Amino acid sequence: FDGSYTERLRGLVKYAATWLLLLSSTGFALGLSMHLLLAVLPVTLFGSFLGNVGAVVSIALAPWGVAVGGKIDELFG
Repeated sequence: FDGSYTERLRGLVKYAATWLLLLSSTGFALGLSMHLLLAVLPVTLFGSFLGNVGAVVSIALAPWGVAVGGKIDELFG
């Protein structure tokens, strides 16, 4: 591999990890806001369910995104 290829790959991987982290945190924010929004409406149970699902999925993804980002920084410095 020549240097430019490695640099390009490194940039791409960091970019993907950043987006993954951004999406997981956005998912958490969306889930939480949906939870809060729908909790004040009459459809409390449905709102709570949707909010909890969104929050659980996001919480599950967020550490993975952080871990991947950390590993990438370790590998590519």
